[in-house]
Amino acid sequence: MLRHFTLLILLTTVLFAKCQNRKSSFSTLTIGFQYGDEAMSYEELHFKKIGDKIIGSISHPNTDKVLLSDVDLNISQTKTIDSFLSLTEKYNTTPCKERNVSSYIQYYTVIKDSDTIKIYRFCDWQNLTFFRIKQKIFGTYLKSLEIKKATKSAEYFQIFKGKWKENTPLDKLSLTSVCDLTKIRQDTVTNNYIEFISPTKLVLHRKNRNVYYNYNFQFSGQNTYLQLDAYQNGEEFIYGHSFVIIQSGNNVMKLSRGFP
Repeated sequence: MLRHFTLLILLTTVLFAKCQNRKSSFSTLTIGFQYGDEAMSYEELHFKKIGDKIIGSISHPNTDKVLLSDVDLNISQTKTIDSFLSLTEKYNTTPCKERNVSSYIQYYTVIKDSDTIKIYRFCDWQNLTFFRIKQKIFGTYLKSLEIKKATKSAEYFQIFKGKWKENTPLDKLSLTSVCDLTKIRQDTVTNNYIEFISPTKLVLHRKNRNVYYNYNFQFSGQNTYLQLDAYQNGEEFIYGHSFVIIQSGNNVMKLSRGFP
């Protein structure tokens, strides 16, 4: 009787361990997601198997410069990836019935080892959408990242705050040009200049008008970007802008057009 009981415990332990094993059958996996309407965005998650572990990272935008994104997936997170891959293979074999059609796009590109699957339809991803997967696996990291980004943004504002004279109007900058900005005294009287008035607001002072923007700093790869948000000003639409910070200092800055 004792022998049978011991054997039962052993079998139960083995079965439980098997249930807890990570099922994923890939060495590397990349999930790319392109979305948007007039303005397109692209994000990407990357996973790799190292021994019996699966390590995930946010490969685009890559914010490792601010805070390393590597996450060791637990069993629940691994099952989420497996479920997503099963749904991807299902939609690849039998195209899904699209829920709606619009100018807004959502394109999934899934690269599993050497195989690539593209799902360019409005499928029902259930609770396995790109952003739900991202939140489930990287939610804790993303909260910490926001704190780190806020700290770095505050540091940049300490450099940027005040008035800056441009060698060419920043909002008219061509795709191939560089804008040189020089710090000027607060009491300087001039028609055309940029003024950073708070950690989130700046003003383009022009001869006949002032254009106000909300702005933010974005960090991707080794670059830092200054982004000016588009908005509706009555009947006028104010276009947004994105610049890569080539050089930043207390008295001199260099910016060019660029996107994270």
